[in-house]
Amino acid sequence: MKKVICIGFILLVFTTVFISADEVIWGSMYSEGNINLGADVAYEVSGTMAQLALYPAAEMIFLKPMMGDLGFLDIGATVKGRVGVPLSFGTSLSAGVGALASLHFGLRGLDIPGSEYFERLDLFAEIGLKFDIIPSSLTDTFGLAFSSGVNYFLDDNIAVGATYTNWGGFNGGGASVFLKLGEKPAVKGIDVDWQETPSVFAVQPYLLQFYTLFYSAHFAGGFYPNDYPEGKGTVHRITLIEEDDESSYFVEKALLRKLSDGRMLWMMDYRDDEDSVYYEFITDAEYKVITVYFRSDEDGILELPADDELYPQSRYMTWEDYGADVKKGVSIDVKAGRFKTDEYNYEDGTGVRVSWWLSGDVPGQLVSYMMEDSSDIVTSELIEITKSNKASLYMK
Repeated sequence: MKKVICIGFILLVFTTVFISADEVIWGSMYSEGNINLGADVAYEVSGTMAQLALYPAAEMIFLKPMMGDLGFLDIGATVKGRVGVPLSFGTSLSAGVGALASLHFGLRGLDIPGSEYFERLDLFAEIGLKFDIIPSSLTDTFGLAFSSGVNYFLDDNIAVGATYTNWGGFNGGGASVFLKLGEKPAVKGIDVDWQETPSVFAVQPYLLQFYTLFYSAHFAGGFYPNDYPEGKGTVHRITLIEEDDESSYFVEKALLRKLSDGRMLWMMDYRDDEDSVYYEFITDAEYKVITVYFRSDEDGILELPADDELYPQSRYMTWEDYGADVKKGVSIDVKAGRFKTDEYNYEDGTGVRVSWWLSGDVPGQLVSYMMEDSSDIVTSELIEITKSNKASLYMK
């Protein structure tokens, strides 16, 4: 199940990461072209040796990647110096310079309880190369340098911070102060009534998970929704075989109730050894999803409008649409029993081969299928035909 959800999430990210937006609802304190001038002071150690390190630095923000209307990340480049003053015997004065790439994470626009206290926070990390002009006896002349920490903007341009620093063999903690040159970007903010509705960040993962599982259940292997009697359902075991690895999960589907205007109420349940995910959803007369229902531990039963723009639903294809060859009267044994089926076989010309075994005695007709290519095999086996299924989330 985790593989299916992960693939769906990656696809969603790739459809949004390069989209720009006119208004930013979640952003940061930085605009492209901003320059930070400042210094860090840190107490650093290498073994039993200690130094007081001063880091003068100049940074430019050169990229703000947008994800739809989200602009909370900033990427920059930093030129940093370091002077290390010995605080213990066995070490000496050192000095060097470094060039580092930086990443900032902002919290502006999150209209959630307490946001007024942390919207000026700036989380950051830097990593790059350093060169010691006056090397210490404890470190190499060339090496890695990195730092991380949190800044707090006292106003739009002046910030103080707490940092962790590592310069070759010396590492420690300290404080920083810097001046930001340039304008702060406009951020609209996320306008949500937190007392009445769950946030977009709570709802969207549920919809993403639903559509990912829905596509896998309804468009992989074949599915005839018009052949489900009211109250009846099926349980299939899906098995994925990849080289020496094999994993299985269960998919349960049922038509719970026929509603007015041709609408239908369905359930879908995914189960494996670790998780169980249950949804109910309403489709129109053409089997297109209208509304999704899910029970959240934090927010109770959620009624989620379908999003056909972000998750466009394809039409259902019949086995005849593939032009598959058919064999009549083939008997097969599965966990649910023995069935006399029609066997359909199809090959797409790229090495992908699919076989279906169908019976009119089964809701949705599907008894079993097998899809394979040169490296992977996916099979489905009917485990159980269920009946008297009732809604538990939809109560209208």
